[in-house]
Amino acid sequence: RAAGRCGEDEAAVRVRWQEAKLQWAGGGVGAAEAVRLARALLEEVAGDGSAELSALRVRLERTYGGWLDELRAERRAAIEETLLHAQSAADALGPRSASKALYEVGAFYERQAAALELDASSAAALAARAQRSRLESDLRRLRRQQ
Repeated sequence: RAAGRCGEDEAAVRVRWQEAKLQWAGGGVGAAEAVRLARALLEEVAGDGSAELSALRVRLERTYGGWLDELRAERRAAIEETLLHAQSAADALGPRSASKALYEVGAFYERQAAALELDASSAAALAARAQRSRLESDLRRLRRQQ
């Protein structure tokens, strides 16, 4: 690629990245569009080995992951609120409705526990815990040296 073309590509990606961040800040439908744009940008720069885009690619990946995590947490809270409301409303309809609603709440919590267990045992979680232990050890060593 010509140097000028690479700079144009980088500038276009940076402009679209700024647009995605503005969409995210708007929330709601804009947040969903921001996630779509970020994913498309990541796919676009994935094969580009240029030094110009490497720092941007890291920021894209970090932010995209954070956005996905935030959306997951929001969905979880909305689902929980809906199920708990359904359970409260079902109590007035009798024991059969109440037990079905309670079953759904219990199943939701079981799925959440299984997902958390899977997250906690992932390679990334294990690496993060190891990094934390190294940092704590370094901090203790630095404090002793002072």
